[in-house]
Amino acid sequence: MGYDLVDNLHIYQRSDITEDNALKIFSPDEYEEVILDWVEGYLKKRLSYVDVERLGGKGDKGRDVIATYDKARLKWDNYQCKHYAAALNDNDLKKEIAKLCFYTFKKEYPLPQNYYFLAPKGLQPSTHDLIYYKKTELKEQIIRDWSKLVKSLLPKEAITKASDIQSYIESEVDFNIFSHMSSTTFLEQFRQTNYFAYRFKQRIKMNPDIKISAPEQIDLKKEKTYVDHIIDAYSENSKTKLDADNLPEKYDNHFKRQRRFFYCAAATEKITRDACRNEKPFTDLKEDIYNSIIDTVEDESHADGYQRLNQCLSNARSCHVSHSNEIHEAVDNSAQQGICHYLANENKVKWTKRQGSNEHI
Repeated sequence: MGYDLVDNLHIYQRSDITEDNALKIFSPDEYEEVILDWVEGYLKKRLSYVDVERLGGKGDKGRDVIATYDKARLKWDNYQCKHYAAALNDNDLKKEIAKLCFYTFKKEYPLPQNYYFLAPKGLQPSTHDLIYYKKTELKEQIIRDWSKLVKSLLPKEAITKASDIQSYIESEVDFNIFSHMSSTTFLEQFRQTNYFAYRFKQRIKMNPDIKISAPEQIDLKKEKTYVDHIIDAYSENSKTKLDADNLPEKYDNHFKRQRRFFYCAAATEKITRDACRNEKPFTDLKEDIYNSIIDTVEDESHADGYQRLNQCLSNARSCHVSHSNEIHEAVDNSAQQGICHYLANENKVKWTKRQGSNEHI
């Protein structure tokens, strides 16, 4: 529904293993998937990529995760994942760059705008210095050692055309495109994506420093339907047509609580959007609450809609939210009761048996 709420509604509670250590124990395939999630979830919008794709695997020609700036895929960035048992060394760095040089020489794909090395165990000090401070020396070493570098890495064509490829590297390949991303910076950015909790098994909780309250004025565009259903319940109980602007004392505090509950549910929905890969955790929560109250909604033995509403709120409070739901620790009783009003806002439940007048506010 997209209600306007403050940011930072959620916090993460770290599992037993740190994120940095988790990075190191991913399999190479899992690591590439994590990098894909990072590029898709954090960098895509910021760098105006039109597409992000994982090519990693046999035949990727030195491209693990690619991000393109245009539909023709002529402008692109390469994210090369090196999940090794140790820090990336000089030789491995040069082999990967040699691979790029060979395939771009053959025009199998264009040179990228940027080429990032991502290694959870970082770079060896000499490798760091090569890529940042000794780019000319790095290029010279690759040209000089070309045949040795590619002997077991590339087709024989890479050696038979060594002279032409070396000339190409010298004149066409700008070594300023090469850099690396530290795990610290990566994790800072990845934490801001919807994939973080899923990939690192983090527990999502409501931020204890933020208290949810309803705005003083009812938002007619967002709240009218569920508010109408509540006022219908009050009217049926009092046997008087009531109005949200001038409720009797008996209902006034109850009504204020219901609006706060509604915004607690809205906060839970926002947490789902901000911290989860998709809306399924919130959708599952709504389904759980619906199943916990629908028998009461359909029970005609209740004296009136007010009694039915209060019984549904009680059922919602008692509803068990499965621990398999990613947001279960961010959901409190207020949010669970607020889901009742979410469902009423969608006309999936009503507290009275007559059609709401929709004229109360």
